Amino acid sequence: MIKATAFQSLQPLYAETDEQLEAFRKEMFVIKDPSLVALSKHPIFPDRADYMPSGFFRSTGDSVTKDLGTALDMKDFKELLAKKFAGRSTAEIFEEPAPGPFFEFIHFNENGQHYMIGPKTSEKLARDFADHHGQAEALGGAFYARFMSLKLCFETAQRSGAVRFSGP
Repeated sequence: MIKATAFQSLQPLYAETDEQLEAFRKEMFVIKDPSLVALSKHPIFPDRADYMPSGFFRSTGDSVTKDLGTALDMKDFKELLAKKFAGRSTAEIFEEPAPGPFFEFIHFNENGQHYMIGPKTSEKLARDFADHHGQAEALGGAFYARFMSLKLCFETAQRSGAVRFSGP
């Protein structure tokens, strides 16, 4: 399953020594502190992280996690999103990238290990989701439920947070 977790506010944590880095890992994986978050820039789409580095962060605000379904569910969702709102298929968007509604989300691979979309890109996507809400509502069903989950995630992250995708 692919999950999206949106963090409202994040503070980067910097390890100056191996001991500090090991302490972050212990806090995250042994103690399981929910406020400690690991995020990574996508190797193919690093611009989606905006100015945020890969690494450990302290979550200092609200967070929300949404289950987005399987990789196939997301493929179908993105295809309908692309055709209905960008007027092109996902294949066409990947072949000839051009800005437009939902571009930063459609032209992004959310399958992976904690890949993130940063606050500026989240702000743009939150506007796209708000602007096309009525049209998505008319489509209804699972598409609309996934649309609303992503809308909430990008709205949550748009100031000083990020949306982390993980799975499958």
